[in-house]
Amino acid sequence: MALLYIDVDDFKYVIDTLGHAAGDVVAAHRPSRLEACVRKADTVARLGGDEFVVILEGGPWRDGRRRGR
Repeated sequence: MALLYIDVDDFKYVIDTLGHAAGDVVAAHRPSRLEACVRKADTVARLGGDEFVVILEGGPWRDGRRRGR
């Protein structure tokens, strides 16, 4: 199992320039975009704000490191 921590770049810029409503739209679409990049067995979750985690099930952690890039 591997855990990927993802921090969205320039998320604060989106909120500061376009407002919180636009930030909510970006944050709402991010998990579905991440889910499209991982296997069905993996889990995508939003921690809060612009932070997300992906839990990669099975396989050695080195495989998770490679897949995270």
